[in-house]
Amino acid sequence: MSSGLEYRMPEKDTAKVAYLCQILNLEKQRFKDLPDRKLVGLLSDVILYHHVPRMEQRQILKRLTTLPGPLHAKLRSKVATPLVQPLWSVWSLPTQELFEYQELFDTIASFGNFFGYSFSAMSAKEMIAKVKSLPDEGGRTPITLASTVLIWGFFWNNESARQTIQQEINRRAGKKFQS
Repeated sequence: MSSGLEYRMPEKDTAKVAYLCQILNLEKQRFKDLPDRKLVGLLSDVILYHHVPRMEQRQILKRLTTLPGPLHAKLRSKVATPLVQPLWSVWSLPTQELFEYQELFDTIASFGNFFGYSFSAMSAKEMIAKVKSLPDEGGRTPITLASTVLIWGFFWNNESARQTIQQEINRRAGKKFQS
């Protein structure tokens, strides 16, 4: 069975632990008391949890309960987070789903670019200057300000999500991402 998660793992267990901690955004130091081989298995279980049958999911949760309280809670939260919002844990998404999200976010970005929205510190500064330059009466109203911030924020969030998805695709391809 293919999980749809094509990570290229390092060969040594210590490097695997570092790599898996990076994927899960965990501090390796938190797990210093666990042997690397066991930790590789536990971290891999967390990553694969949403891609295995229900019976295997139960076994994964059972293995996690063998950890001391804070470690158990931390890894259990990594299992639960994708249930709440998958895009908070792109590492849990199948590769095909990543490409689908990438296509969606690229389409939204193209739409934003068509209307002249760009996303950098300079563009934020320009947007603030434009809003401040509107006349006080009729132009610079609370509705104008709120709608400008909401629209710009929507496209800024889209760009952020798009970069996160691209980083995960690059990681699975074994590439370094330069932002």
